[in-house]
Amino acid sequence: LMSPSVGEDRQLREKLALRRLEEVLQCQQRERIDSTFCRQCLFCRYTVHGNRSQLIHHLYLIHRLNLGSPDNMVFVTEYIDILSDMIRRNQCLYCEEYFADNRALMEHMRIMQHREVNPKNVLYDKFYVINYLELGKKWLEVLAEDFEDTLATFADSDEEAEEESWNEWDEEDIEEELAFVCLLCDKAFQAVPLLLQHMLEQHHFHFSEFLENERMDFYERIKFVNFVRKKCHDFVCFICGKDDLRSSDALKKHLSEKSEEQMKRLPGREKWNKDEYLLPTYENDLLLTVLDEIGGEFVDGPVAEVHPEDLPDIYDSILNDPEIKEDLQ
Repeated sequence: LMSPSVGEDRQLREKLALRRLEEVLQCQQRERIDSTFCRQCLFCRYTVHGNRSQLIHHLYLIHRLNLGSPDNMVFVTEYIDILSDMIRRNQCLYCEEYFADNRALMEHMRIMQHREVNPKNVLYDKFYVINYLELGKKWLEVLAEDFEDTLATFADSDEEAEEESWNEWDEEDIEEELAFVCLLCDKAFQAVPLLLQHMLEQHHFHFSEFLENERMDFYERIKFVNFVRKKCHDFVCFICGKDDLRSSDALKKHLSEKSEEQMKRLPGREKWNKDEYLLPTYENDLLLTVLDEIGGEFVDGPVAEVHPEDLPDIYDSILNDPEIKEDLQ
């Protein structure tokens, strides 16, 4: 009988496992050097052009979805296809429950902190190189070798934490999370154009104009926003660097005293174009998810209103010309 306990069978299994590992590593290397990858984010309109690891980093840095290290991943396109299909069907990636619509799903994943895939679902094993390293062992077994006795305790505590977080659900917090918060004060808006209008009128800050003039890519925009957020959090003026303000009110007063011309004297790239500012200052900063649209779809200035007098006169048509009517007849 064939069995891992039989020496010849064991050798054959190890040989096949080694061959499979070699094929997986070759595939992983091809994915690493492939520069033609193009894929839209699972949660926002940002599209990755280039290396697959950029999408994995984006999902973690912006949306806090932790898929693990790109260096441990393989067959990434297939993996993203599966996750995308789950999101499309309003299915949670972690607990795999279904929801009525996308908004309910997003609220559930945020409140329950379900920001990873289900580690017990063997469907995902093929996408992690660690599962090909040791014959007969999955990644959970490899990681748990040193603390197998406490693994059940950890699982129980996770379930208790999940139950507690459900009990702490406050619907008012949901509305707050879905708002776009001003860079320079604590005002929040349900729409980006309203936020841009507020920053222009109340703070003399031409945000979209600055982004366009600097020709920033998506990640540079993230760095700049997080730089401003961090400075304001520390009560430091992000324009002149004044750092003895000591309170939010003092910072607001200091910024309000700056003229429109002074608000255009923004710091150079050497101040904010640093990798440390890729990490969000605040969790779930929705402004980060629409930065690629500001300056295009979203611009500074008053929000346009449509009035009846702005509508075209449907009777002012070339078809009402008598000569045209006669020719058509």
